[in-house]
Amino acid sequence: MVMGVGDMIERFGMVSGIGRAVGNSAGYTVVACCGMILFLVLRRSMLHAIGFTYSEIIPLHRWLGASIVGWSTVHAIGYITYLGNEGHLQSDINFYDTSRGTLNMMGVFAYGAVCLLGIGAIPQIRRRCYPLFMSTHRFFTTVFFVGMIAHYPSPMLWYYLLPTIILFLVDRFVPKMMRARTVMPEATCSLNADADIVRMIFTSPEPMKPYYPGDYITVQIPKIGTLYHPFTIASYWPEDPYSMTLYIRTFRDSKLSWTGELATRCGKDDKRIRVRANIDGVFGDRRHDYL
Repeated sequence: MVMGVGDMIERFGMVSGIGRAVGNSAGYTVVACCGMILFLVLRRSMLHAIGFTYSEIIPLHRWLGASIVGWSTVHAIGYITYLGNEGHLQSDINFYDTSRGTLNMMGVFAYGAVCLLGIGAIPQIRRRCYPLFMSTHRFFTTVFFVGMIAHYPSPMLWYYLLPTIILFLVDRFVPKMMRARTVMPEATCSLNADADIVRMIFTSPEPMKPYYPGDYITVQIPKIGTLYHPFTIASYWPEDPYSMTLYIRTFRDSKLSWTGELATRCGKDDKRIRVRANIDGVFGDRRHDYL
């Protein structure tokens, strides 16, 4: 049963009642935000159908993530105030209690994970250490969700989390599986040394899904790294639905340049080589007609 602030104060006293009421409300707010946070990073969602692009939605994901960190902090402060005032802080947050104490420790781990998520997402840190950001972001997101579910194992939690988790997993993995079955696992790669431009051609034994001017795909070269990099499609689908061409400008002046590393693995224009590559997409903005 949900209790109001007045009921909390009447039952637990002024300080404990307000602390528990604030912590309880903030906790439910975190759950509601978590029900939307993954929805805002879907590559294919209903928001795109009504005119929003992926680049326009991502800032909403960041701000919602910041609000989750904030409300989680309020939740922690509220319940620490309540437990401390009641003298239950040590007895209700531990590993040796078989009920609430252990569940609250899961909440401590979840809060630590979400704080590290927030620190890693600070723009200056994210941009300087992007590969580290991506790997830790996924790991700590998993820790946060698992910790939150273990902290509050209520069926109500699944009403908020299960739909968005399923949509996220389908959005991330199903298209990659479909592309892996239709697009050849190796791309033809050649380098125009004079222009410092790499040409990559992906082929398929059957017609590819139609793509349009301005669309892009993300490319991963396993021998270079695990990150996917976005590139605009240069070819025109009606002319050759069995292939897809990318032109990639290289930046070999940097030792950490992904495109520079790709250029060293490509052959010349007169001697193309094949490079193992994975792709995800096609993505694009359907609001503009480029033709």
